[in-house]
Amino acid sequence: AHAELLSCLLGAGELGRDAFEDVARKFRLLPDGAIETINEWGFDKFDEPILDGEEHIVVVEHVRMELQRAGAER
Repeated sequence: AHAELLSCLLGAGELGRDAFEDVARKFRLLPDGAIETINEWGFDKFDEPILDGEEHIVVVEHVRMELQRAGAER
């Protein structure tokens, strides 16, 4: 579910907080917990968080490029 949420965010570019919360709940995730889980994975994989923002949730740009490159290599 976290990967699907991240994929939606990558596709959207950014989501307002309310929209992000709606999408997270669609995947049966708690929004703040999802951010924490995704960012913990980011620290493990990239040594930094993946998601940023308060009012608008975005994928950190250079991490976005790494994620897209990894997706293209699958």
